[in-house]
Amino acid sequence: MFKSTIYLLLFLFLMSSCTNQEKRYNENNVRVLLFGDPESLNPLNSTGLMAGHISRHLYQPLIHVDKKTSELVPVLVNSVPQLDKDESGKWFMEMTLRKEAKWDDGTPILAKDVLFSLKLLKLPLLDNASLKPYFEK
Repeated sequence: MFKSTIYLLLFLFLMSSCTNQEKRYNENNVRVLLFGDPESLNPLNSTGLMAGHISRHLYQPLIHVDKKTSELVPVLVNSVPQLDKDESGKWFMEMTLRKEAKWDDGTPILAKDVLFSLKLLKLPLLDNASLKPYFEK
C-alpha cells in the first residue's frame, strides 16, 4: 500500500511538471534566472552583483558606457555632456533631458527628478559608502 502511494504521488508530480510552460506566461511577462538573491533592489545603496544586474534592467541611466567601444552613449539626455569649468574654477556638466524620457506612467522625467535622486545619494544615514565619494562636491 505504501509503495503504491509513493508511485501515485511520483506519477502526479511528473504529470504536473509536464505542462506547457509557454501557456503560463504572456507577452508582457519576463522571466529571468538569477544565481543568487540581491541584497537590495534600491540602486542608491546596492553593491552586489545580482542587484547591479537587476538595476541595469530596471532603471535607465542618463548616459551609458558602450561595452564594445568604451564610449559614452546618451540614453535619457540629448547628447553626451562636455566637462566645463566655471569662473570659480569648479568643474560641471550641463545635460538636457530628452523629451521622450518618461516614467512608466507616461509623465515626463524632469530635471527636478534627477536633482532629487542626486540629493538622495547624499543622505547621511543611507548606506552607500561606495557611491558617496563621487558626489561629495
